[in-house]
Order: sequence, then C-alpha cells, then structure tokens
Amino acid sequence: EDFPADDLQRVSMRFVNVGVPTGAQIVNSYLEFEVDALKGGEAPVNVIIAAQLTPDAEPFVDAFMNVSQRSFTTTVVPWSVPNWTAVNAKFQTADISVLIQEVVNQEAWVPGNAMVFTIQDDPANPSTGVRGAESYNGEAAAAPLLFIGAITEAATVPSPADGAVNVPLNAVLSWTAGFSAVWRNVYF
Repeated sequence: EDFPADDLQRVSMRFVNVGVPTGAQIVNSYLEFEVDALKGGEAPVNVIIAAQLTPDAEPFVDAFMNVSQRSFTTTVVPWSVPNWTAVNAKFQTADISVLIQEVVNQEAWVPGNAMVFTIQDDPANPSTGVRGAESYNGEAAAAPLLFIGAITEAATVPSPADGAVNVPLNAVLSWTAGFSAVWRNVYF
C-alpha cells in the first residue's frame, strides 16, 4: 500500500526483557530490519529515530494517540535509509547508542525492562520514497531486532591488589568478575 507524501506516520516497536545493566556504557547499538517489499524505488527516505523516555515502556494498546502521547528522548537520531534492492535483505539503522544511553541512565532502569523506539519522517529532510520492512505481526521470525553493545562494570576486588609489591611468585590470582564479563585481561 502506498501512502501520500504528506501522510506523517510514526512506526513504533517495543523490545521486552532488555538485559542492559543500569548505567552501563553503551558503545554501539542499532535496529536491524528485514526487507518485506521493494517500494519507492531509489527515492530517498529520511527518518528520525527516538526512544520512549521511561525506565520500563508499557505495551501498546489500541487507544487514540497511544504512541504519540508518550514522552521520548530529547535526542533523536537521523537515518537516511538506503535503497532496498532485495526482499529478505537485512539493513541496520544508524548508531542509536545515544538513545539507549539516555534510557538506561534513568534511576529506575533495571535489566529486564522494556524499551520502545519510534521511527518517523524527518521534517527537516522529508522523504519522497517508501521502504517496506517486516514486522512482528507480519512475520515474527523476521521482526526487527535490537542490538546493543555495552561496557558493564569492571572486575573488582583483585588479589593481589592493583599496585601490590613483594608478591610471592606462587600467589593465587583472584577477582570478582564484572556483571556480564565473558573474558578477562590480566596484566602483570
């Protein structure tokens, strides 16, 4: 279905059980979409992405202005969507780390909460093209994905302590691992 150029739309998606620790440093993040239909040819599509500014985004309900009356991050991320040339191809948005950082820095954010993102036409750089992506309701296995790269708390309580001197050669090394550490660098 084609939409008139002046039909402003906001597409929203909710991700549940986001396991980012409170205050983690977000280093890279994006949304990934799978192409559902080739529409709009090479005409440009320019959108802005925002996140709902709440520590645990509520589910969507069928109510008037359910999405547009929510509060969103002060920062938005512009994305000039490339031409989609193949059905089922995957495309990633611009880096949305700044949006996720604003959400996880909230005092009430805890791992396992939900996040909502919206994508809408960029009023400063209006689109003339169209892009058709899969949705959870259309094809759940091809629904948009949220990728987050974060640095969580570092290891603590090293033994021997950092900077220790005259440590016996047979000392046992130990530490308390960070929240989500999967590997460690040990320096001597």
